[in-house]
Amino acid sequence: MKPSTKPAPLAMQLIVVSIFIALLMPLVGSKFVTQQISKEQRLILQWYGPVRGTMINSNADAWFRAWAVNTRLMRQTIHKFDPKPTDSDSQAAATHASAVKPLVIRDSSGRFGALPSGSSDSDPTKPSFWYRWITAVFALGYFAMLRLATLAAWLPMLVPICISILVTGYARQQLKWHGFGGVNPREYRAGARLSTWFLGIAVGMLVVPGALPPVTVPICLILMSLGVALLVANGQKPS
Repeated sequence: MKPSTKPAPLAMQLIVVSIFIALLMPLVGSKFVTQQISKEQRLILQWYGPVRGTMINSNADAWFRAWAVNTRLMRQTIHKFDPKPTDSDSQAAATHASAVKPLVIRDSSGRFGALPSGSSDSDPTKPSFWYRWITAVFALGYFAMLRLATLAAWLPMLVPICISILVTGYARQQLKWHGFGGVNPREYRAGARLSTWFLGIAVGMLVVPGALPPVTVPICLILMSLGVALLVANGQKPS
């Protein structure tokens, strides 16, 4: 049987690329991600002012601690493959565990600190690949909480804008179905691509390991709504 020469669908290619990016993204290192978190927190304070900006950063910090720190999920995951100490080494291991803080992320109220390198000064061994990778994963999780908190601050204004865009698209659909003129297949395909691409970009922007303007995700969602409205406005009338 001859192998198929037809390329994989674009959606499947994007899924595969997204999986590889998700696996490779933490390799940038938790220290770099934490520096970018601090930079984006400063951008939030500049864009939204000290009161609202501090509220957004504090909400992100509280959400992160609620699911990662207070549940001990982060510490248990980071030390998942640590060797279990023997009875003779239990005291030394306990002392070492208390001295090492695997991940330190604080909010922007003057208490933000950099991540440690991965081991204490008294530990001559280098951190394992799992340690470096998983701490970066949790740092990216903090990034996601930061951008979700920014998005939540936009919701009172974002929801009416998106609803008005969608209602406008539906009204255009009814005018085209019951008036002169017809739907445009090119605009229909453009709307489908615009909506799917910007929805994917908005989701991807939640964990991009770099400081972004704190309006990136809301703007992507507004552009996605424009694509959906264009898609609805040019839908074929059912027979």
